[in-house]
Amino acid sequence: MPPDILTFLLRGGHLNVEERKAKGLWPNESLRYSEVVDHLAGVIETEEWFPRMMPEHKPGDLVYEGTVVQKVSPSRFVCHSRRPSVYDLRTVAEESRKEFRSAREAAEFYLKWELQLPGRLDSWPVE
Repeated sequence: MPPDILTFLLRGGHLNVEERKAKGLWPNESLRYSEVVDHLAGVIETEEWFPRMMPEHKPGDLVYEGTVVQKVSPSRFVCHSRRPSVYDLRTVAEESRKEFRSAREAAEFYLKWELQLPGRLDSWPVE
């Protein structure tokens, strides 16, 4: 899979069947989990935030739900997670931060808890 397409999918992007065929990505190939981790670790090392900056929550706004990775320094990466209340999507139910010493550790955490990988990434098997 081309690196730019893999990054797009890891950011939460989606390709429909027609787009996959046009890019020569049909039928779906299996992806190796270790290669996905290596790729994401490389991306995380070059960006301050992945897949995007954690938005600040303002009272009355819908709560951003998910996990993002922040590169603080070459040996410090922070995964920020947030979820809304099941009773009120405008109320933060939980926020957490977990620190890692390497981009690879942060990538593995993100893949497991945000994308539930190994598994499927936009229907591509990741094993």
